[in-house]
Amino acid sequence: MQHVMLEAQDTPEGQRLFAAYQRRVKAAAAPAYLPTADQAALVQNTWAEAKKLGLNTVGNLFYKTMFTDFPELPETLFKGVNMAEQQAKLMGMLDSAVGLLGDLDTLVPILQESGVRHGGYGTEPRHAWLKVYAVMQSVMLEAQN
Repeated sequence: MQHVMLEAQDTPEGQRLFAAYQRRVKAAAAPAYLPTADQAALVQNTWAEAKKLGLNTVGNLFYKTMFTDFPELPETLFKGVNMAEQQAKLMGMLDSAVGLLGDLDTLVPILQESGVRHGGYGTEPRHAWLKVYAVMQSVMLEAQN
């Protein structure tokens, strides 16, 4: 099929079809956890709405929720941590990640590096990630409405 597509590239219609074919191949090869273009746009739009609340407000809500669910964390994982700085780092990272959803070649290695660092801090899956997504989702959807 690709051979036939390559031969047809010398016409505008052939070029359009070949570009569509390449997009389908790339999408089929993408890991299931990567967002579609529509999903990325939705996240970016709702994040923009949440940011209107202020990153400080969003960060406060995130940590308040996490510390309510895991009351041991302020005295274990976050003992001695300047929470204002930590909150600013998290919100900056999230803001950057949302901005890079259209550039997964750049975003994925950044997130992988962050995951390695967090493993070194003693972060466990039960501590954060599902709750991170739930809090982000609720704040973003609330801001959107």
